Amino acid sequence: MHRQDCDHAGGLNRAGNRDSAVFLHLSDVFVAEFPGIRNVVRGISIRSGNLARIIVPGGLEFFAASDLEGEVVAMLHPGDVIVSHEPFAFSARSCLPGTVLEIILFGSAVLVILDVLFPIMALLHP
Repeated sequence: MHRQDCDHAGGLNRAGNRDSAVFLHLSDVFVAEFPGIRNVVRGISIRSGNLARIIVPGGLEFFAASDLEGEVVAMLHPGDVIVSHEPFAFSARSCLPGTVLEIILFGSAVLVILDVLFPIMALLHP
């Protein structure tokens, strides 16, 4: 494997020594979006039991499996976002109320753009 490098604004942003490092250790939003990652948000991480509570501007919060505290860049994979008219029983701890802004056909899937105080994408498969 090789180091992931991203050319941005005339400089080189280093993301890691192996391909997966860019996903595990986001150095900044540009590096995260370079390989196509979406739903990147900045927030403050506070330990809450064995999880981290991520608080984003506007007061919205969600939970993540992380040991980090302080300022963080978090990524919510579009394939992990569930869209529902109403809350339902499931094991995830984060439920973000939002509004559908746009629906885009994406091959055999559908990309749903939501507003949950920040824009978020959900990739839905049949």
